[in-house]
Amino acid sequence: MAKGIVDVNVLSEMEYNNVNLVLGCGGGLPNDLHLITDTEGLLLKRGNVTSEITLVQEKGDECSFNYMEMSPETAQKFALEHGDRVVLDYRNDTKTLQMQRLNSSSASGLLLVDSRKNRDGVITIGYALLSWLGIPEDAAGTMITVNNGSITRRLRVIIPENELDETLRMSASNLKAMGLTPRKKWKFAYNQTTKVLSVVMNKSVEAGISKNVKRAAKSVRKSQTPVLHQKNKPKREKTKPHKH
Repeated sequence: MAKGIVDVNVLSEMEYNNVNLVLGCGGGLPNDLHLITDTEGLLLKRGNVTSEITLVQEKGDECSFNYMEMSPETAQKFALEHGDRVVLDYRNDTKTLQMQRLNSSSASGLLLVDSRKNRDGVITIGYALLSWLGIPEDAAGTMITVNNGSITRRLRVIIPENELDETLRMSASNLKAMGLTPRKKWKFAYNQTTKVLSVVMNKSVEAGISKNVKRAAKSVRKSQTPVLHQKNKPKREKTKPHKH
């Protein structure tokens, strides 16, 4: 058996019944999916829906989170969209790869004050933190709900250029209204279905160097064009995050 969590990339150039599994990405969660060998006739399954596929393993080069690539037809058959996050569970005895949608992901990020003018209507989420939370990159410019208990704000998402950024920024008035202390690390959870970003730890933790191994988050390979990503994206600068 092998198990792990990946994002779904829907690519127009993928052939139907072909699936690529791309592992080793900078921000990917620990998994043992590499134990799955390149296989023809593997049975991909979600609920009662099944399809015989050819699976190919690939090594992640410039990517923020482990992912699987599939054609629009395959995605439609399994009711998946680009950016969905799934748990994969592989059984070698039956050559079956089970998919289960993971609606919510959590991660800790350093909370900072956005001191610029007219920022009450926006939230800036660093690219690395964005990836760990499972917020699709095309969420830039869209509205999400941010809440801490009963306090809620509807804010427009901004993604900074630095792809290693693990911070989250809001205006001073929003932080005060939501009872959040800046310059500390808070734990957040994002629900892909409801598009709600929640504070899941009411007690902040002092910002500092994480005991976990730092993972370098990089952008998805630029040679491939996701079906749902038609707009041009600015090139991200591979600069290191500022130390606080």
